[in-house]
Amino acid sequence: MGHVEDRWYKTVRHEGGRKERVKTQLFGKGLRYRVRYIGPDGKERKKSFPDRAKREAEAFMVSTDGQAAGLLRRSAGRPDGLRRVRRDLAPHAFLR
Repeated sequence: MGHVEDRWYKTVRHEGGRKERVKTQLFGKGLRYRVRYIGPDGKERKKSFPDRAKREAEAFMVSTDGQAAGLLRRSAGRPDGLRRVRRDLAPHAFLR
């Protein structure tokens, strides 16, 4: 399982549960998003993406996970490859 890291901002938690986004030293330099994942050989891998490409980074992360890749294949009819749940029907699906 991998994750997407925003290299330009970090989240700081204050007392009382308040969260604040703070710029890092890398703000505005290099590629913004970094996907870290475990490759097929068992080693940690990473791939970076530019600013405004978070969706592409998340799609890449999902494609690297074997179980999630199966989910994408089943829902390949959508252009972005992701499944969507209709909010008006979702509560009824869980009550059955």
